[in-house]
Amino acid sequence: LHSISLPILTKIIISYKSSINDLIDGFIVRITKLLQSTSTSKISIFNSIINLTSILKERFAPLIPFVVNVIINDWNKFDQEKLMRLVFWMMRYCHDEFVRYLPKIVSTYMSNFEQADEKTANAILTEVAEFGFDLHNIDHIIFPPILSWILLHVKEDLKNILFSLKRIV
Repeated sequence: LHSISLPILTKIIISYKSSINDLIDGFIVRITKLLQSTSTSKISIFNSIINLTSILKERFAPLIPFVVNVIINDWNKFDQEKLMRLVFWMMRYCHDEFVRYLPKIVSTYMSNFEQADEKTANAILTEVAEFGFDLHNIDHIIFPPILSWILLHVKEDLKNILFSLKRIV
């Protein structure tokens, strides 16, 4: 039911955004409860939550702590590239509210970085580069695993990784 209702509510919000503030507030409260639950509904709605971020924009801010908890706790249960895109949108629309969670998020990104294949490592580095001016707050978290990864893969062609790393440095 939740996997069907979220896209429908998303369309309603897009169509009637200016006249449904109370509905949006209620919607945020309900999603917060779902994100806090241990229910499998959390998994089904999480795939739609990226769209919700771009629709609610700054009104998404109250959901950030709960979404961050899901990302950190369930990092290996979801498509990590989708989770990174969600982080990108939260940074874009709710930067001031989100930036305090950046060290936790980046620690999650980097938790298994040394074992990552080149495609995954490059995706993470590309996403980290999107943090722009906030990189100075997390450089102490990202560089040790990056350097370890490079040392482990020194005999491989690292052109793509070095290009992504150049965007960070």
